[in-house]
Amino acid sequence: MFFVILDLLVMGSVMCLVLGCLPDVSERLMSARVSAELGEDPETVAAARFGRLLNVLDPINRSPKLELLRRWLGTNLASGHIALSSVQFLALKELMAGACAAGYVTLVGLSKVEPLWLVLSLVLGFFLPDLWLAQRIKRRKAAIARDLPEVVDLLNLCVQAGSDFNSGIHRVMREYRRCPLIEELAQVQHEIKVGKRRRDALKAMAHRVNMPEMASFVRTLVQADRMGTGLSDALRIQSEETRLRRYHQGERLAAQAPMKMLIPLILFIMPAVLIIVGGPIILQFMAGDFFGKTTF
Repeated sequence: MFFVILDLLVMGSVMCLVLGCLPDVSERLMSARVSAELGEDPETVAAARFGRLLNVLDPINRSPKLELLRRWLGTNLASGHIALSSVQFLALKELMAGACAAGYVTLVGLSKVEPLWLVLSLVLGFFLPDLWLAQRIKRRKAAIARDLPEVVDLLNLCVQAGSDFNSGIHRVMREYRRCPLIEELAQVQHEIKVGKRRRDALKAMAHRVNMPEMASFVRTLVQADRMGTGLSDALRIQSEETRLRRYHQGERLAAQAPMKMLIPLILFIMPAVLIIVGGPIILQFMAGDFFGKTTF
């Protein structure tokens, strides 16, 4: 009975993926057009559609005992820009656990199932979405840190040309390429449009991204707004600080490069060199002809 339930979970997860990721062509075109008009990300819309299919396990995952886990997952999902709630992500983890367990049972056969490997497959499937989310957050933070100085410079140019902060964000969003930082600024602009104060929207962005560079950028803007100082000077100083921080980060990575190169050198290159150099000597020694033949 247990394996039948696992097979049903696998079938349900496959159906959810098919229905969520491969919609009808006309529906996909219509969704893309609506998303373009509203300024939404098609990936976010697809994730939201897929998340609605995960609401089947809501009664299990809305337990009060899982409140701390849901709060932690919600913070990570916001940092990764994933349009899933914490309850939906928990449902995805449970489906992945069932899929991995059912895959193990299908691979080895029902009669050869080992309880230990079955439990390990369940644990692996349960934590696979967390690993994927951690990698997505890491790549997103790296992209934001890379694009932040250029975006700050563009905002500074817009402000110096006479635009206010909101108009500058809109111009940068229109002219700059699509990247995670532009997505965060688009969310800030949307929150400001719906009535949220600018400083609160910026603080929310700093909390979502959770990076020292973004925290410094938001803190500079909030202080300039609170003190009434010129926004252009604050943006110029912030751009210089961000570039200097990125330069120091590059120097730190360059200093770590020799130590990281020792690992492949010791594990792969040195054994090959020892085999090439010492191999003939060892073979001669084993053959008893290490000193060569002596002729009299």
